[in-house]
Amino acid sequence: MTESGLMFPELRKKLQEARVMINTAESVGIAMGFLASKKVNGKGLYCAANSWWEVEDQLRLLEPQWLGQVNCEQFRKASSAHFFSSKSGL
Repeated sequence: MTESGLMFPELRKKLQEARVMINTAESVGIAMGFLASKKVNGKGLYCAANSWWEVEDQLRLLEPQWLGQVNCEQFRKASSAHFFSSKSGL
C-alpha cells in the first residue's frame, strides 16, 4: 500500500493497526525510475516497507518447480512464438 491523499483515513488506520507497512510515494517513485532503466525494463518489482525486489528472474528460475517440467517447456515454447507481426517493428 502506498501513502497518498487518496488513501481513506479508515484504511490507513486499519493498516496501521494490522502493522502493515505503508510505502511512501517517494520510495515507489524511485522504484518506478529503476524499472524504467534499460537493464530491468519490463520486469516486475515487489515493493514493501519502502524497499523493493526484482522478482521476475527468480520466478523464471523456479518455473519448472511450480509449473512442472513438461508444462514449463510448453509454456516457454508458446511464450517465444511470434503469432502476429508488428507494424511498429516492436
